[in-house]
Amino acid sequence: MWMDLSPKHYLYTTPEQCCSTWYPNESNCPMPEDDGVQEGHFWVVDGAYYPNFKGNWCAHGNDFPEWMADPTQRETHLFKTAQECCELWFPSKSAECQDNIIESSYGEQIGGPPNYNNGTWYPSLDGTYKCLDETPPPEWMTEEGFQDEYIL
Repeated sequence: MWMDLSPKHYLYTTPEQCCSTWYPNESNCPMPEDDGVQEGHFWVVDGAYYPNFKGNWCAHGNDFPEWMADPTQRETHLFKTAQECCELWFPSKSAECQDNIIESSYGEQIGGPPNYNNGTWYPSLDGTYKCLDETPPPEWMTEEGFQDEYIL
């Protein structure tokens, strides 16, 4: 994660960009399949498309939940393109999803349609299995110890 503090110096969107910077002799460049350390692709760390559980559709940025980068979740939660994310998570409304991608960085929305709910989502807890964005959530959900578990 320390590389994320200075992404233009350490994070690349393609293996070729990384290799040409850090391994000029291309035959010495470790690739994702066999470098013994990194799993997945170079693009996963910064700027992935992912299902936006704090709002609608998919989002693009570097502040996706850490569990989405887990190797067991990555293929179904982090994507190179908006189309891939939208087609998996919102197949019947993929075009609408792609037109409404939220751009975010370090928890702040930096682009896309307005975020009307300000990121305050919480579970209904009434057996309907819905996420609500009514403001404010129940007071007890905002108390210390509960907020991290209930408020997104």
